[in-house]
Amino acid sequence: MSPRPPVDYGQEIESAITATQVRLAALASPESRSGSPDQNCAPGGAATRWTAISLLEGDPRVRSAVAARPGGATILAERDELERHLKDGKDLDLSLLLAERRFERAHDVAALVATAGSSRRSVGDRIDRIVTHRFLGLPVLFGVMWVMFRLVTDVAAPFVDWIDVTLSGTLGPWVAAGLDAVGLGGGWVERLAVDGILGGVGGMLVFVPVIVLLYAMLGVLEDSGYLARAAYITDRAMAPIGLPGNSVLPLVVGFGCNVPALLATRVMARPNDRLLTALLVPFVSCAARLPVYVLLAGAMFPGSEGAVVFALYLTSIAVVFLVGLVLRHTLMRGSERAPFVLELPWYRRPSARTVWTQTRQRSAAFVRKAGSVILLAAIVVWVLLAVPVRGDATFGEVAQQDSLFGAAAGITTPVFVPAGFGSPELSGALTAGFVAKEIVVSTMRQTIGGSPAEDTGSDESGSDESGSDESGSDEAGSDESGPGFVRGLADVGGGLVRAVGDAVLAVPGIVGLQLGGAADEDVNPSTDTDHALQRVFAASSGGHGQAAAAAFLVFVLLYVPCLATVATFGREFGRRWAALSVTLSLVVAWLAAVGVFQIGGAIAAWF
Repeated sequence: MSPRPPVDYGQEIESAITATQVRLAALASPESRSGSPDQNCAPGGAATRWTAISLLEGDPRVRSAVAARPGGATILAERDELERHLKDGKDLDLSLLLAERRFERAHDVAALVATAGSSRRSVGDRIDRIVTHRFLGLPVLFGVMWVMFRLVTDVAAPFVDWIDVTLSGTLGPWVAAGLDAVGLGGGWVERLAVDGILGGVGGMLVFVPVIVLLYAMLGVLEDSGYLARAAYITDRAMAPIGLPGNSVLPLVVGFGCNVPALLATRVMARPNDRLLTALLVPFVSCAARLPVYVLLAGAMFPGSEGAVVFALYLTSIAVVFLVGLVLRHTLMRGSERAPFVLELPWYRRPSARTVWTQTRQRSAAFVRKAGSVILLAAIVVWVLLAVPVRGDATFGEVAQQDSLFGAAAGITTPVFVPAGFGSPELSGALTAGFVAKEIVVSTMRQTIGGSPAEDTGSDESGSDESGSDESGSDEAGSDESGPGFVRGLADVGGGLVRAVGDAVLAVPGIVGLQLGGAADEDVNPSTDTDHALQRVFAASSGGHGQAAAAAFLVFVLLYVPCLATVATFGREFGRRWAALSVTLSLVVAWLAAVGVFQIGGAIAAWF
């Protein structure tokens, strides 16, 4: 008498298991069936039962092994017919039905051996009733995202302004004074150091507080256990459009960086699911794009930076859904959705040490990129701006439109005219952004400021802190370097103290509590860069600057993330698929940007 199986899967499935065992035993070679009985080949053998269950669950390795044997195709056809029958009757995947029976058996065993305790639900269970609810889960997720991005933008803003003022109003004059002291002041060397290197790399380092806060918030969500709930909620939302369930985690990783997100697709068993997920990863907004969002949102939508960033991340999610739906019905037609099984971790208090370690490592990688890739890009952009191709200007004294940068950017400028940002400064920044999205910021800070013949800050520099460039330079370049240096240090220290105070007051402001009073309403005044961006977008869009800026942000969100992502895609999936990914992202980004500008411009003209 054969022993009773540990799990009873029900009469219908047990009959299918037994029939499959018999057929699997028949596949065994004559040599293995001769001589002494072999339990592994006998119809009632435990190993054969395990193989039969694995085959019914759809294990790809077992399917391949069975298909390779004579008569295996018949067994696979019977298995697929059983699954179709069960789906018609119960609308449930066969693999999920088998897993459900095992969990029921586990609960029965636990009920027999476990001591009954309090019937009250744990705090985590009560939280999950809301957080993972079918209808409330997504609104809660969006609420968490809203708070996170408001914290990132509002709390980081005072530190961003402090670093900007320190670099332009204090460090810049110090560098100029040092070069003047060694006889290199006033020439192209000073402009390369101040406008090129400090303006480019420094313009990127301004957004280090934003990156640090973003990674810190993601670390808190991950270490608390909520990020796994977000993946679970997103999986259920993606199910109706046929995206693979186990693509959720790589896509979530993509919000930090697209490169590890592509590598994370290796855990997916089905090649088509893995490829589909990889094609969607570039549309996930990585952290490198965030400085561009913050810069343009602050300049073009002052007071609504958090809402703009939040809207861009929602746009990223929506585009992933739509592109996934199109690809599922075109390139990936006929591929079934893989079931998604995820064990939710317990809620716990985030470890300050763990969050700090992750934040420090990820932020350090961002700073290292600013010190290498962005430094090189800033120098290249400055050289392109300094080399004349038209007119009789000398090196370093040429107007932007007559420089090599202006000539090269003019090639791509007409492509972006329908999107409202067809200007050499903006198209050139987007072209440089192919290397890394952070370079978009550094390039705009070098080009939007204008050529030597253009004084973008002449009308505002005397009214705000950023206008201290001129006076600061005079002080630092004078022979009274001692008092100038001491005063500069005092300004840096005092600015840091004010930034900390403004950041603390910004936290309750997220929920509408303005503790700073009326005097603090303009703690982030517009800078020269903000005014220059407003002028450039207004000129390129025919007066619809905000619509053009929104289109520009959407294009940055959707077009090629960086060369590192493209190279990783090529290594993982081949050059042809990498080229398709680049083409797909450019087409989607251009169409979306044109649509945003045309609709936004029409609405603005109507009102």
